[in-house]
Amino acid sequence: MAKGLKDEGYHTLSTTNWLPYSWSVNNVAFAEVAHTALAYWQSGRNDKASKLFKSIVLDGMYLGSSPGNIGQISFYDAARGECYRDFGDPVGMYARALIEGLYGIQPDLLNRQLLIQPGFPTDWDHAALTTSYLDFKFERQGLRDRYQIESKMEAADTVRLNLRALGTSVKTVKVNGRDHHWKWHAAIGGPRLMVEVNGREKILLEIEWEQAVGDELEVKALQHAAGDRLEVELPARILEIKDTQGALEDYTISGKRLRGVVRGKAGDKTLFVKVQADEAVWWQPLHLAVSPSFALEYDKEADALQLRLKNQTDVDQTLEVSVNPGPGAWCQKLKLSPDEWSTVLEVPVDQLFLGTNRVELRIGREVIYSEDLSLWNLKVPQRPYEMVPMGDRMNASVSAIFDEVYLSPRSPFTTLQIPVQGIGEWCHPKLTAEIDDSGLRAAVRNGVFTTPFGLPFYSNGEPEAPNVLFVSLWDNYPDRAEVPLNGKAAHAYLLMAGSTNHMQSHLVNARVKVRYADGSETVLDLVNPDNWVPIEQDLFIDDYAFQTVHARPYRVALKTGEVSRDMEQLMGIDPAEVYGRSIDGGAGIILDLALNPDKELKALELEAVANEVVIGLMAVTLVR
Repeated sequence: MAKGLKDEGYHTLSTTNWLPYSWSVNNVAFAEVAHTALAYWQSGRNDKASKLFKSIVLDGMYLGSSPGNIGQISFYDAARGECYRDFGDPVGMYARALIEGLYGIQPDLLNRQLLIQPGFPTDWDHAALTTSYLDFKFERQGLRDRYQIESKMEAADTVRLNLRALGTSVKTVKVNGRDHHWKWHAAIGGPRLMVEVNGREKILLEIEWEQAVGDELEVKALQHAAGDRLEVELPARILEIKDTQGALEDYTISGKRLRGVVRGKAGDKTLFVKVQADEAVWWQPLHLAVSPSFALEYDKEADALQLRLKNQTDVDQTLEVSVNPGPGAWCQKLKLSPDEWSTVLEVPVDQLFLGTNRVELRIGREVIYSEDLSLWNLKVPQRPYEMVPMGDRMNASVSAIFDEVYLSPRSPFTTLQIPVQGIGEWCHPKLTAEIDDSGLRAAVRNGVFTTPFGLPFYSNGEPEAPNVLFVSLWDNYPDRAEVPLNGKAAHAYLLMAGSTNHMQSHLVNARVKVRYADGSETVLDLVNPDNWVPIEQDLFIDDYAFQTVHARPYRVALKTGEVSRDMEQLMGIDPAEVYGRSIDGGAGIILDLALNPDKELKALELEAVANEVVIGLMAVTLVR
């Protein structure tokens, strides 16, 4: 923040949160942020739009290294910093945001009209703009609004003004001193006034309001857990509800009051409530954050598990906490009032697994909440491991992943699809990575690769022998494959390796399904970047534009056979480096999933889901 500049919530945005980084995919680009501000204006969120637009004007034009310039990339960009000051592409977007958004000037000359829909912040009481095609001036004094307009667009016979209302009742509307026709517009976010005037005259529009409503029409965001009863009083009489996201059930309306039961998955939802105050009618957005019924707090980097639980519902809860449900599970009874945190619960390490540990909350036999905790730093005792034979299932050498030519299926049209070697992008169509699994093969003893913490995997140490089962939507490999299982197990560990890219970020790349004899299954979704990473590189994580929800898992350096959760340190990667972060020889990843220890196993299925990726299973080890 600049010295002397008051912090009024200025902020900027990255274009995406996609990983791994690639140029033009996850940047802080001024044109894109200006476009987002325009989208806010177009949706009637004037204050948010104005704050965001002012933020980037301050960022680049005032605080940047080239004052007054509209550059391409912000100082806050993790990969490039402030750069490309000579690229002019943001200029047009700034102009459009300023003219079409802030001043709301939107010519529709094919229909011989000009729409003016100002997007001024709530606290502005004056503004003016002079251009070759329009002179515009706005002033507010008390309950009087004055608009002076002179259009010089010969094709605009009519000027239509869509104006945010100061109140919900109008005293007078005059154009050039004479009473003039107007009407209410049922907009989203607040009432608006529509006035249509002659586009060939100088116009003085004067509006006098009965009273100002200020921030009385605002409705604060609400937060409730699913199942809670919601009751809220709106600033006007409710006429109608549009709940397209299904956030409420069994709702009732009584005057200004809305009651209902919150439902659906956790996340942000918006209801639109049609309301009327005096003569004004508008759609009031009702922002509802649906929270999980319980919050769980723990340190994912700790070598032991200590956790706290919070009751986020609106009723008392008497329940049982179960960690790794099944025979010998750790259990604790709790009673929590609404918004109450439990005391710290300490779970003995001999009842935990390295990696995933499932926490279930039960009332009687009903599971009301569950969460998988990722704990890869635990100091747990050795388990009765059993390695699963996969030799006859292997269909490739992991080193050959980028030696293939991936030609089909592909679009017949020009696209930004991935190059034929299965890696690279539009800036680097010939990019490749040399994957070398010689270190892993050399570390194999009697057909077994053992990690430093004692977890064993079957692996073929012979040079060039197949050591991975690849699946993919490319025709080079099957789109799914199966490994037979038997008996019962509480846990499964997987040694895997494969490709992914920024276009497959934050979505399911593949699924691991462990099927039971009774037809049920346990599913592990492989999602980039949470638990699926590119074989050729380490991910840059800064918890801003680049973040992941899970603790970093163990990776296996294929060229050396070393195992680490910190490839950055192991490979000597500069912590500030965002792009590339190459791992010499590539690396696999160790994943796991909790199983139902009471059920007979049948098979493990690996299924490719996303296009342009190759998913490899190198080994499976069970905990009996």
